[in-house]
Amino acid sequence: MCLSYSLPWFEPNQVILWHCAHPEIGVLATPIEVLYPLFDWIRSGGLIEAHNSTFEEYIWRHVCAPRMGWPRIKNSQWRDSAAKAAAASLPRDLGGVGEALNLPVKKDKRGKELLRKYTQPKRLTKLEKELHGKDAILWNEDLAGLMELWDYNKQDVRAERRVSMAVPDLSPTELAVWQVTCKMNRRGVLIDVDLCKAALAMVAQARDKLNKELEEITGVEKGSQRKAVSEWLEAEELIALPDTTAKTLEWYLERGPKMSARARRVIEIVREVNRTSPNKYKRMLACVDKDNRARDLLVYCGAERTGRWAGRGIQVHNLPKGNLPYGLNMDHACEDVKSGDFAWCELIYGDVMNLIVSCLRGCIIAPSGRELITADYSAIEARCVLWLAGASIALQIFRDGGDIYCDMATGIFGRLITKQTARVITTDGKTERDFGKIAVLGLGYGMGYIKFLTTMHDNKIYLDRETILKMMGRETFEKYEAIVTKKLFPKESDFEKHREPKKSFRAAQRDATMQLRKLAEEREDARAIMHELALCKYTVDAYRSRYSEVPAQWKAQENAAIAAIQTGKAVKCGLVVWKVVGRFLKCKLPSGRCLHYCDPELKIAKTSWGESKPSIRFMGRDQKTRQWTRQATYGGKIVENG
Repeated sequence: MCLSYSLPWFEPNQVILWHCAHPEIGVLATPIEVLYPLFDWIRSGGLIEAHNSTFEEYIWRHVCAPRMGWPRIKNSQWRDSAAKAAAASLPRDLGGVGEALNLPVKKDKRGKELLRKYTQPKRLTKLEKELHGKDAILWNEDLAGLMELWDYNKQDVRAERRVSMAVPDLSPTELAVWQVTCKMNRRGVLIDVDLCKAALAMVAQARDKLNKELEEITGVEKGSQRKAVSEWLEAEELIALPDTTAKTLEWYLERGPKMSARARRVIEIVREVNRTSPNKYKRMLACVDKDNRARDLLVYCGAERTGRWAGRGIQVHNLPKGNLPYGLNMDHACEDVKSGDFAWCELIYGDVMNLIVSCLRGCIIAPSGRELITADYSAIEARCVLWLAGASIALQIFRDGGDIYCDMATGIFGRLITKQTARVITTDGKTERDFGKIAVLGLGYGMGYIKFLTTMHDNKIYLDRETILKMMGRETFEKYEAIVTKKLFPKESDFEKHREPKKSFRAAQRDATMQLRKLAEEREDARAIMHELALCKYTVDAYRSRYSEVPAQWKAQENAAIAAIQTGKAVKCGLVVWKVVGRFLKCKLPSGRCLHYCDPELKIAKTSWGESKPSIRFMGRDQKTRQWTRQATYGGKIVENG
């Protein structure tokens, strides 16, 4: 419909507009000559930048070049100001980054409304249906509105150019990563469409069977009628569910009050009928093109600050691992689902819904004559944090081909633990090594004992008092139980020997209130799980003692960042360098990539133990509210971002 552009030698707000003809209202097309400077720039190999450039790239590739005869743009010529913004930990959307940086030229907020009106067929009036037929396609075309659309198009280019001027360019390495991401997104992945369709048909059968069973038990026709099921449970089983989210249902099945077999089965059915994972099959079918490939699945620098990819569409990062019965592999399972034989699948696999979820990864397949290779780094987070901290003894375990998880378990339980000697500590077969693995992966970035408890429970590790006594020994257990009790339920008498008893007690009360609130949000009763909290606090201390270089690294990096903000000079700390450049506090990593913290400042803040110290503040997008706001960070979080 229209195109606006600006070239490097133009004035900052200078934009040239071209638009197509609108014969219905007598509007002629802009002469093609206005695009000649752009065409010359493209032919000379000049770079072409847009904000979220995939849209412009695809329109040019599939419309402008082949249909309109405009010059082809090579993949290597494209650049993206949204990618630059994301790499600098700024909002990816044009309006958001303009607001965040308070740029003098911002996005026109009318754009969405104008695009919706002038790029989609209009809703026909009764008269138009009579004149043109009820299936006619007519467009909104009025000169005043189109002129607004053209003005919006020009303003977008001005705003994009201002963003590009304000945000640092990608480094050569990051540019290569972005280009590889674009290549992957253009190519896409092949989807087994037959498997998707067969899986959805089998899901429907499984849900029908579950719903019939539910109706026989409760009289409620469908598990999706959550309110009716909740009312039945309360009336017939005296179970008052606060809600019917998957997390709540899991809690009642795994850790809730004792219930009858009938009530348990009803809750299981509601959980299974309402599982959302099978909906990914629908998403896959919605995403595939005519060649059965799904494209644009990765977002470059989608995870702010860390620079990791985020998923789009199918969310390939979040496909369930699956849980097939022992001895049965993915290939056989997928073929069984594609057979459409529900009775056979139920006989072999038992839980058909679990089978369907377990086959999700099998939907991504290799083209004929190719192999699909999967790879993963081994203990990558543990290796990196120990390497950055210079933990030479721990790193030697990797060099010697040892097992860092067993080493951590050895530090926790006070005896040599190997894969062969690790004892089972849960009813579902998890061992001391598994516990060590959770500790190593979770505690490298400043995680406290409350968060570690929820992490342990998320991994379905629940331990009774007797088991923990055997793991820790009575003396150590009682010591840590007393420590946790004092932290969560402080008494004024506990602080009589402190230099400022009342002040220390009030600080402890504030911290305890905050920690108890966190536990309550996870449906945890602190007094009922004091034995597990004691183990978690002991494990946190064991990690920080065994790999003492890691907490020392948290503190050192925080101090280095503070010094860089205070002095404006480059501050080297271990393998990274901190420096304030323009509006950004930058942390240069060993790879050469930089972490960015926008508009950094220091503010004196009180710690949970009552000490006053400088706190690093910066502008960023709040993970919960998604608002651009000032937030704080600390040593463990800084190291995690790296």
